Amino acid sequence: MAKIKNDNIGTPGTTTNAVSANAKFTDIQTATTTSLSRLNIKAQGVDLPNISSTGLVQDFRTYHNGTTTRPWALVNAGTTATPIIDPGVPANIAQIAYGAGITLVAGDVLRIQFTVGLESHNAGGAGTTLPDLQDTQFPIAFVMWDITSNALANFVPLPGRASLGAAEAVGNDIIIDNHDGAQANYMTDGVALFSYRCAPVTGATANTKQVSQGMLVYQRPIPSPNQTVYGVRLFLRGRMLYKSTGASGHRVFEVGAGGNITHNIDYVHLTAMQMRHGTVN
Repeated sequence: MAKIKNDNIGTPGTTTNAVSANAKFTDIQTATTTSLSRLNIKAQGVDLPNISSTGLVQDFRTYHNGTTTRPWALVNAGTTATPIIDPGVPANIAQIAYGAGITLVAGDVLRIQFTVGLESHNAGGAGTTLPDLQDTQFPIAFVMWDITSNALANFVPLPGRASLGAAEAVGNDIIIDNHDGAQANYMTDGVALFSYRCAPVTGATANTKQVSQGMLVYQRPIPSPNQTVYGVRLFLRGRMLYKSTGASGHRVFEVGAGGNITHNIDYVHLTAMQMRHGTVN
């Protein structure tokens, strides 16, 4: 854009009138037309109330099941992922639906946080208050998104995350590390782990009363095309096993044997925040 003169309203100490003041705005209008951007004005260079802005946070939504009857009895054997849902009222599901969708542009950040409470389960005795997850079964909670349609029928892992939603037979491994240095498809940020063992037992019920949290941060690569997100949803999976030397030397979650376990889910909270794209200089 053209250069704007900075002396047309007078030097310090001179009297400024309407003509000279208006000349300044005329210069700005002539120089910028439609070209005014971050390249012309540094951050905070103009008072924010004078410029239309959506702010740093584009979209913020939250879900919680605090107003519904709990716990939710979720049956899972680890061979598939089960949505964290109220079996009695299927409309009560731990998810955030975006309707027509939100659009992630290059550099946008989608930050997802959640908390899940495991009230109890029927996986058997506790045995210890200090469980070692190596070769010990445990359940996990994790988030996936739908980028297909607002029918919310195609939830998949976020880019770079482990394929925790895929159906696997007992004994199969799900890779959870970047053993080959590729930094692709194996991350497990955004996964909450629980223990079947750390709990007092009453009859066949182990009263875990555990609360676990997960958080993941996804940034849309720069450059890349826009990505529409229609929803994010929480899932549960267990029986799982952790192995440090699984498939081809990877660390893995392995599907454990033993059949279905009833997981009684108490409090659930899910938050998703879309933050405005960053700047690459």
